[in-house]
Amino acid sequence: FVLLQELYDGDWSRVYKMAERTTGRLVAVKVIKPQTNIKLVNNIVEEVKFLGSLKHPRILEVEAIDETDEGFKVRMEYLPLGDLRAYVDLHGTLKDSPAARFTDQILDALAFLHGQKLVHRDIKPGNIMISALVPFEVKLTDLGLIKVIEAGKNVHLTQCGSPAYMAPEIWDGHPSKGKAAVGARQDQKIDIWALGVTLWFTLCKEHPF
Repeated sequence: FVLLQELYDGDWSRVYKMAERTTGRLVAVKVIKPQTNIKLVNNIVEEVKFLGSLKHPRILEVEAIDETDEGFKVRMEYLPLGDLRAYVDLHGTLKDSPAARFTDQILDALAFLHGQKLVHRDIKPGNIMISALVPFEVKLTDLGLIKVIEAGKNVHLTQCGSPAYMAPEIWDGHPSKGKAAVGARQDQKIDIWALGVTLWFTLCKEHPF
C-alpha cells in the first residue's frame, strides 16, 4: 500500500488514506500507536477482530488487522464523503428522500445487529458514514460500545453513547442530572430511539430535546 494522506491523529491512533499498489483501490488504515497502554491495545485488537466478523452491506467493513513495528494496523474501507454530522453542518438539512433512504439503511444494519443479539449503543450522525450521494447511501460505523444481549436478558445499564442521543431509560429522571439510572436495564430499543433523534437532527439541524 502507498501512503497518500494522514486523515486523523488522536491520543492512541492515527488514520491514513492509502492506496493498494496493484489496483489503486483506496483504503483507510488505523495505526494504533506503540506507546498505547497494553491493556487498551488488547481490548482494541479484540474489538476489531470481533467487528471484522460482522459482514453486512450497511456496516463499514474491517478488512484486516496486522501487527507491525509501528503498532497494530487496522485496514478498513475508505469512504471519502464523511459522516452525516459533517454533511449537515456543511450543506444543511436533508431532503425527505435521502433522509428516508438513510433511515431505512441504518434500520437494515440494526436489524442485522439485533438479530445477532447485539446493541450498538452509540447511534448518532457522526457514526453514520456516507458512501454515495446519488442515490443517497450510508454505512454504520464505530461499533466500539457494542454489547451482547444474552437470550431472554437485558444488559445492565451503564452510561454509554452521546448524551443528546441517549434514550430516556439511560437518564435518572432528567438529562440535566448527567448520570446513568441506577439499576436500569437496556436493550435494542435504545438504538431505535437514537436513530429517531438522528433523523430529527438531519431534518431540522437541531436536537428535539
